[in-house]
Amino acid sequence: MKLYFCPSFNNTTYINFESHGGILWDEAVVGTSALLEQLLLRTGLTQVAAEEIEARTELRRKSYKEHIQGNCNWISGAMAVDPDGTVDKILEWRDCLVMEGWTPNMTKEASSDKLKSLSQWEDGYDSMSCPGRADLWQLLYEKLQTNPDLLQQSDLEVDVRIPQVLVPKLIVKVLEKVAKVTYSTYDETELKTENRSIFQVREQYEAWQYAALQNLDSNTMVVCEDVERLNNTLKGLRGEKYNISNAGCLHPSDDITNQLDTPKKIVWIDCDGSKRNAYRFGFLTLEEINCLANKGLQLPSAEEISQAYMQWVISLINKAEKVELWVPHYQETELLSEHPVVTELKYRGVSPCNPTGFTPTPTLPIHTFTPELEILLDPTHIANLPKPNDSASTLEKLYQRPFDFFTEKMAGLRAPEDDSDENIFLQKGKVAHYVVEMIVNENPGNLTAMKGCFSTNYYNLLDDALQKEGSLLQEDENKNDLAIFKEELKESIQTLFDIITNLGLTPQQCEHEFKIAMDSFINAHGYIDMILTDKNGKNVIIDLKYSSSNRYSNALKENQSLQLTYYEHALVAEKKDVVWSGYYQLPLKTLYVKKGSLTSPVPDNVEEVPINGRAPSDADYWNSLNSTYNARMDEIMGGRIEEGEGFDESNFTGKSDTFVDIDKDKNKGKNVKKTAFSKYPSDEDYQNRPTTHTILKNHLK
Repeated sequence: MKLYFCPSFNNTTYINFESHGGILWDEAVVGTSALLEQLLLRTGLTQVAAEEIEARTELRRKSYKEHIQGNCNWISGAMAVDPDGTVDKILEWRDCLVMEGWTPNMTKEASSDKLKSLSQWEDGYDSMSCPGRADLWQLLYEKLQTNPDLLQQSDLEVDVRIPQVLVPKLIVKVLEKVAKVTYSTYDETELKTENRSIFQVREQYEAWQYAALQNLDSNTMVVCEDVERLNNTLKGLRGEKYNISNAGCLHPSDDITNQLDTPKKIVWIDCDGSKRNAYRFGFLTLEEINCLANKGLQLPSAEEISQAYMQWVISLINKAEKVELWVPHYQETELLSEHPVVTELKYRGVSPCNPTGFTPTPTLPIHTFTPELEILLDPTHIANLPKPNDSASTLEKLYQRPFDFFTEKMAGLRAPEDDSDENIFLQKGKVAHYVVEMIVNENPGNLTAMKGCFSTNYYNLLDDALQKEGSLLQEDENKNDLAIFKEELKESIQTLFDIITNLGLTPQQCEHEFKIAMDSFINAHGYIDMILTDKNGKNVIIDLKYSSSNRYSNALKENQSLQLTYYEHALVAEKKDVVWSGYYQLPLKTLYVKKGSLTSPVPDNVEEVPINGRAPSDADYWNSLNSTYNARMDEIMGGRIEEGEGFDESNFTGKSDTFVDIDKDKNKGKNVKKTAFSKYPSDEDYQNRPTTHTILKNHLK
């Protein structure tokens, strides 16, 4: 038996079956988990049945959690926010270290709270009662230590298709016990430039469309991280029956390294800077890495990992006769960084160009091509559900994603907590809001006092904010990020006060509570970030956003800012005139307002956004919001809840055939909906984190 091993190998691995005689006979392509299963089988070790994995995972989490709770000061904030997610992350760190040869005795006396705690918690953790994969690798290694001939006498052969430095040390040690192991060499540092092309596109979906429209033979490898979306694009362009599985000639792989055989042509359709190999020890500080080295556990450096990975990628690309790199500048509305391969090719003289003979279809939805989900419920049951009373963002969810609105706000179903990186980003926003709120609300109407408070008390207020809202930011692994954030936030708040001063404004209140009675069912309830007054005593609204996205300036450009519109109407309902409103994006240190809002000269760090000539008027947009609200509530109260993903409320003005009407599809003879999609999502932050529909939409009947 011959095993081809690479951690990236999965069911999308590029295999040219012609080169193998049409079949893999006595051969298998395995990733890390599949390799472990093969070796456990051949050494007679008990395997975990598939139906037991979930139960054992929960037991494993529970076991570790018991030892963490009450003895985790350095992680207490994260435990309070998301205990299961935090424990899972800690177990991930622990397993990573186990795979490199870590034992609890190494770090029992470590100065690092993180390493010391891992050792202490391990004392009460019975790894074999609920083993993770790292524990099974350890068990396998121990058995081969006591019986080294087990795999030496077999006909097993392992062909490793990844640089050895990228393989965890425990796997390397196990493979040393196999009779025949070979490691492929990947040491090329210079990219070939012949028959290499770089195609620039604005957005990712354009590259997906390109790949879907090409006639690709079995010698072509398509690299696409989101294979599902590529498949959906195929369906959208070529019909419902056309997909990857029956395309026959199309070989989409989710990773450039996911190739057993060398394709003649590579089409990499999402080649951007996010496709890099992450440093697997990134959760450790430099001091912790040095501590482990002093105990005999030498971890490869980030530089070694990065260099080996790039040599690997370059070697794989160089083997292909022809390579096309499709480089998107944006993923939805987020600017993407450049992949090092693209940078290197440009340096070697390959000039980027725009594709010829190909025009993307701008009307195609970029989120999904799958049919919209529709759930039919008994209206009498809906009437008994809790009535939402929430912010303007909740109404935006109602308009855009009624499925998520219903499940989260009415049915009380919640998506799981997001990963720590996203939580850290959200916490930065909360901390920033808290600091500004304290400065303004402690000195209402007195700009001079606010500036003095900021100058003398900034760091004290920041510490208070971090204690209340920034638990994850204070963890050891985020120490450097926190230090940078503190100074960047200070500069951003200073810039905000400079803008306010130059515009002749006076802050009056932060987090002003408002309510708008939409109808007998929903009250729009929320808080306005900052209300100011101009020299004439008229009101100005500034909404604070911890975001670098162009989403907010785009909303002003199209005169479709739902949040600001509701804020303005809330103050009008309180008999307060509003002269203008805008967004201050803290990371950008820039205030965005609609062009024509300001009567005084535009100061530094203020950008006037010109309004699109096709944009609706203020009155038309408000009417559209109200008609959309009425139509959505009619649907829900009637027992019909649609997914509505990517829906543009500007195209929906009530019960029109843009969305609500049911048509008869002549080809299928089934009832289908007409759906209006937006090119840009109205809530990209919401798009980027787990939602209830991702959990439920494939499980509800």
